[in-house]
Amino acid sequence: MKLSAIILSGMFLFLFFHQVTAQTEKQLTPKEIKQSTIVTQPITLNKGFYRVRSVYYYGYSNVIFDFNGHRTSVGSYFNKDWSVSSSFSYGLSDRFELGVDIPFRLIKNIAVNHFEMPFNDFYYRSAYDVSGSGLSDIQLRGDFQLIPEQKGTGLVAFLGLTLPTGRKNPKNVVSEIEYSMPIGDGYVAADIGAYFRKVIFPSSYYFNVDYQLSFVGTKQFDPYTEEARFKESNRIMFLFTYRTHLNEWLALDNSMSYFVLSKSWVEGASSYLTRDYTMYGISLMPGLSFQIKQLRFNQGLSVPIVGKVGSADVSYYLIVGYVF
Repeated sequence: MKLSAIILSGMFLFLFFHQVTAQTEKQLTPKEIKQSTIVTQPITLNKGFYRVRSVYYYGYSNVIFDFNGHRTSVGSYFNKDWSVSSSFSYGLSDRFELGVDIPFRLIKNIAVNHFEMPFNDFYYRSAYDVSGSGLSDIQLRGDFQLIPEQKGTGLVAFLGLTLPTGRKNPKNVVSEIEYSMPIGDGYVAADIGAYFRKVIFPSSYYFNVDYQLSFVGTKQFDPYTEEARFKESNRIMFLFTYRTHLNEWLALDNSMSYFVLSKSWVEGASSYLTRDYTMYGISLMPGLSFQIKQLRFNQGLSVPIVGKVGSADVSYYLIVGYVF
């Protein structure tokens, strides 16, 4: 924990010093920036330009990876996680951009259990159906241009801070199986990472690394329990994308992601939720990027390949962006 905080602080000071001392280099004229497309626009930041983006995510979980990495059905349990996140950012300079992500989230958990003894004419059925919706946790973000994209090569680092603005406890509690689910996580998290792009026409290559440090928080884990202190997992994620440019407006994406989650703990009555093992997963993400006038679209699937104690179901994402 202390080592992670030291590393995070050191990287922040380095990026801040780099930003203050860097020379501003204008890469494109305003006209060229507006005429660039989702395929041709470099990752170089631009002073005075707004970026607006909405992210739609839909996940459906009924099959998981077990402790041995085998795909296992969880029976009659279903989980749906639907979210829309609006992102607003503004270039303060050609080297520094500030942004905020405002997410709206809808969660739904359904569990149905059947028990039947035909010879005794006995049948039992129990149902569990809870959901929640609303504003989730807001993220503040700063992007730092380390290498302006020249001759097809660019590098950007970023810092993020996620605030527990979403409701973290159940409400409208009628019973243990009838209440409104929380849609916030209840803790502060800091992100640090970088993304790199190399263009070798008619293709481009992206590499992204993101480390998230989670801090201790409090929330209710069950409708009738008190708030408990907990520490969520730290996470590191790598993403590699190979993009084939069919033209300036259309591209095929092939990505692979890898993540690792550290151990987590919960104090008090909910100590059974403590996880004393790490989790990991590798997914393939085929997608399509295209542009219609000024609207930019990224869409695709996330297909889990291997993992440990995580979802093994396919999820869908859609990103809609606009730059003006």
